[in-house]
Amino acid sequence: MRTPTPTPRQKKTNTRSSTAAISEPLAKRPRLVLDEDPALLDADADPEIVFVGMRRMGPAPFNSPHADLTIRTLTDTTFMVHRSILAAASPVLAAKIASVAKNSTARQDTVVGQDFSELCEIALPESDFVVETLLRFIYPLPDPVLLDLDDLVDVYVAATERYSIAYATAALQRALSSPRFLDQDPVRVYAIAQRFALEELAKDATRSALKHPSDWPNYEEFRNMSADHYHSLLTTHRRIAREAAVCVASPFLFQRARPVMLANMSSRASVCSKSFTCWWEKYVERAKPVLLDTPTSDKVCSPAFVAGLATHIACQSCREALLTTVLPNGYIQLVKEALDALPAQHGL
Repeated sequence: MRTPTPTPRQKKTNTRSSTAAISEPLAKRPRLVLDEDPALLDADADPEIVFVGMRRMGPAPFNSPHADLTIRTLTDTTFMVHRSILAAASPVLAAKIASVAKNSTARQDTVVGQDFSELCEIALPESDFVVETLLRFIYPLPDPVLLDLDDLVDVYVAATERYSIAYATAALQRALSSPRFLDQDPVRVYAIAQRFALEELAKDATRSALKHPSDWPNYEEFRNMSADHYHSLLTTHRRIAREAAVCVASPFLFQRARPVMLANMSSRASVCSKSFTCWWEKYVERAKPVLLDTPTSDKVCSPAFVAGLATHIACQSCREALLTTVLPNGYIQLVKEALDALPAQHGL
């Protein structure tokens, strides 16, 4: 079993050498000295700028001197890897490697003494970060832990749409369904799930979105989602919110919990002119706007929410009755069960 370990994201910077636009004549440009050998310096030579292309190397274990394949990224970083490992993980990479290896073998026949590993190289259009993350999924290493949703999508696109890396695809789908993303960004996860036709993930994201108000920002992921999918998410959220508000306002649950309430009240409790409904009316009044915003049991069934009602109830007997609502089979338990069942009634 692979154990996830965090992988810091590398900066996506372009390290390609470039040409500077300098208006002065070449003879008047300052010198950039790259070699301090006195024999190579000419004091009388005109100053000039010397540009030297630099190539970065990937981190271990992707810099092995025993590797037989070089991967060059979009930013000209090189990863020294093994062809057999990549070919076994991705049929697309296997085809690329086979094509390059065939051409390299032909060149080796004409270049005496040339090292084959130097000739076998493939260029990939992805960033350093994406390539390294894919390699960490491919190699027998702990799975990288992606902490940013944008990073995860970049890697997922490469793993699924470009290279067909089955293990990376499955691992990234599990990461998308983790609480890290579902709890914090369920609407973005929903849009991603619809983009890649991940039906079960879309349902999980819809259910998690109920914990958030429906006035979502205009996320970038919406550009890759159809208007029908957006409308479905919004209408489902609002429909469940209305049903949740009706649920707590219905006297049915109150009547079911009433025997538990009366059985656990002290004999000193005075008779309430409203038959001990003062606390329930105050609960409904405060719970309805919360449920219309976030239609789940998380807030309205919490001990903190129930305790906060006590200061708003004038009737002493109803304050005592309020304490019975948190007992087993009490009113709060019945409300929680009813609210938690609403998503399933909508196929979630």
